[in-house]
Amino acid sequence: VCSSDLIKICIKVLQEKNCENFYQIDISRDEDAIWCLEKIFEEQRFSAHDVMCFNKQLYTKVYSFVDNKFHNFFSIGEDEKILFTGGLSGIGFECLKKIVTAFPKARFIIFGRSDVNKKNENLIQSEFIKRVSTEKPGLKPKEYQHQWEVLQRCLTAKRNLDSLQKISNNIFYYNVDLANTQQTEAVLKQVSLEHGPVHHLVHSAGIEKSKLFKDSTDFNHDVFDIKTIHTVKFFELLKSQELKNIVLFGSVAGEFGNEGQSEYSAANGFYSYLVDYLRQLFKSASIKNVQWPGWDDVGMAAKPAVKPALLQKGYKLISPAVGAEI
Repeated sequence: VCSSDLIKICIKVLQEKNCENFYQIDISRDEDAIWCLEKIFEEQRFSAHDVMCFNKQLYTKVYSFVDNKFHNFFSIGEDEKILFTGGLSGIGFECLKKIVTAFPKARFIIFGRSDVNKKNENLIQSEFIKRVSTEKPGLKPKEYQHQWEVLQRCLTAKRNLDSLQKISNNIFYYNVDLANTQQTEAVLKQVSLEHGPVHHLVHSAGIEKSKLFKDSTDFNHDVFDIKTIHTVKFFELLKSQELKNIVLFGSVAGEFGNEGQSEYSAANGFYSYLVDYLRQLFKSASIKNVQWPGWDDVGMAAKPAVKPALLQKGYKLISPAVGAEI
């Protein structure tokens, strides 16, 4: 939706690039919006197309259309394998649970950093810090807190893994850090030996650490690198796989930015360009980048340091049930 002058400029640029297959449409009209979606699905190109719905009636029609196309476009056979990174926490887990429920006979391979064999589930924080201070004297208070947070993530991952295994017997978890290329390569070889080729991939792994410039001392490579350098290396290791579908979990922060999230926003912005690179690596695969808005109660936007700021600015968070359904 743009001014007539901007439309003229866009058409001129497209003509100069010898692009004949373009259309000027009014997405405020229901029939034009649905027609636009049909063209997108026919071409199976999603990375450069966004559909924004401004009224409830159009919203219902659009997602009804997408839902009808979904089962034909993205289905998982009983003998097929889906690899899911970051699937034991946040929005990744909510989506994985939905997919496992829909395709319980498929084989699900989950990659995650969490050690699901951690014990001491009933240990309260004060007891944990006391024990760690005895085992590792000299740690700073922030380091004790970090150790506690790691433990909680591991325990959450274990509970989520148990809940998935109650839905399906075909759940396989591998403790792997994608930032460690050598370890990732070894685990992928192990997966190939134990399960054969992977057919579908949902890449939801990511790290978010919000911090204002005035509170920052250095560029946060953990946040940026996992979605850029390490993701590229990960996909290069997957070149031999028979991938049919690739779904990237990005964020609207990559499009619009967000306060205190420079590295996170830049990393998610990179995903829009990564799609074109992946099309060269996986020529027969359908590749999609989902720029998620904030989810309520789960995920990075639900963090105590993030959620209040988003709500104060007028952002509306989507519920886990709605997000997983989409």
